[in-house]
Amino acid sequence: MNFVTHNSDKINTNGSHLQGYVDARYDELVSLFGRPHDSDGYKVDAEWNVQFADGTVATIYNYKDGRNYCGSSGSPKEAITNWHVGGFTKQAADNVQITIDLFREQQAPKPKTKADEAFGTALEMMNMIRKTKGKEYADLVEIIMLAKKQGDLLFGVTAGLVQSELIPAEGANIISNINAQMLSKIITKFMRLAKLDDDEVYEEAIKWADRLMEYEAQGAEEIIKAHKRKHKEADE
Repeated sequence: MNFVTHNSDKINTNGSHLQGYVDARYDELVSLFGRPHDSDGYKVDAEWNVQFADGTVATIYNYKDGRNYCGSSGSPKEAITNWHVGGFTKQAADNVQITIDLFREQQAPKPKTKADEAFGTALEMMNMIRKTKGKEYADLVEIIMLAKKQGDLLFGVTAGLVQSELIPAEGANIISNINAQMLSKIITKFMRLAKLDDDEVYEEAIKWADRLMEYEAQGAEEIIKAHKRKHKEADE
């Protein structure tokens, strides 16, 4: 919900009175509405003045329970507190509660999908390679992955062109061979510059690239499945 607070605008709360209560942590209210003003420092230690987009005015404040509930010492930051909500109508308490609920929903950790898990595994694996094998080795694995992906993409494009009879099959083979030669030279050049020019290193890096691409493919497949399920549910 859209709103302004006393931190940015002057809000008229004269004549407002108690309309309800909300349970919220002090730090939640600060995250939502900014710093409170001190109010009278006697019965009320912290207060927020809020005006929502629909015109509803609300005041949120503690009452006779001391600064202990306002986050001024130790554990109160985590304590659940029953805050008073003032205003001119009951809508004030409703709007404040809705705003707090929306905030908590946004802060709650989102459940991981199978796609998230697959891509997360690939990322963790690459970080592990970089940490244990070094940056140059990790870069080599990534270059091999990119080369394989480019080869797959080119194969798909040329296969489509051959099927459409836009180019002959021999032409597609020539293009694929040239691309493979170019990528091989790029990888070889990098390995020499990175001082990784070793057949065993190359074979091992290929295996890492294949494993990473498997996880990425799983992630992509799960995204496609979820997209199909969504459209199927919409059609039903």
